[in-house]
Amino acid sequence: MIGFDERFLKPKESYFFTKYDKNFILVDTLELGFYDNILNFESDDESIRLFISAVKLLKNTLNVHPFYKPIMDLTVDMDGRFVISPNMNFPLDLSVDLWEEAIKRKMPKYYGCPWVLGDQYQYYAFLVYLINRMVKFGWKLEDAIDAVVNNSNKIRQKEPVLGMTTNYEEFLGLYNLTVTAKYLRNGSFSNIHYISAGYGKHDDTHSLADLRPYIIEDSIIYGSRRSGEYFTVPWIVLEI
Repeated sequence: MIGFDERFLKPKESYFFTKYDKNFILVDTLELGFYDNILNFESDDESIRLFISAVKLLKNTLNVHPFYKPIMDLTVDMDGRFVISPNMNFPLDLSVDLWEEAIKRKMPKYYGCPWVLGDQYQYYAFLVYLINRMVKFGWKLEDAIDAVVNNSNKIRQKEPVLGMTTNYEEFLGLYNLTVTAKYLRNGSFSNIHYISAGYGKHDDTHSLADLRPYIIEDSIIYGSRRSGEYFTVPWIVLEI
């Protein structure tokens, strides 16, 4: 035959991970107007201006592809297998330089979609998604941006718990946005990684958009605990 048999064409949406699946969200960076709320916003606040510049870079230069993200953090079951569950503990037995290898080894592809440690560009695309979601649920745009960029305590539903080990804080259908830090791979340099800093005590100001770089040879964070305080968990995505 000439051309492609429609029976064998890849479906527009992956078999299982569709927009109707409650366990995952689709960060669709190709959706019409996905970046518009941020790029059309004007502010005199320096942090917000830096965030807008970063989002402009995402849209115009970095070409971040759509991806799926679980609604909650990665956990581990009693047999040491990685799962995504509100009833299991966060993984505790890996140093950060082993996360990418462990995710590839312990989490097989789902319908052809590989699990990977998300990078800083995907994470910022998720923050754009989060702001859009907040606006959809009734937040004023300026308040949503300020909560993500300047003071993420505004969206905190529960206090961080020292030694907390499970997915327990829910905000607009997403879990643990502000009570765990997220470990990210670097989309540009292999030995420099990032930790998101939108977590901490209630009387401190923390920002989901605050990324803190570190060099892997100089900083090993055993398990998911950072500085003996709150958990740092791998921020995983499904690339499609």
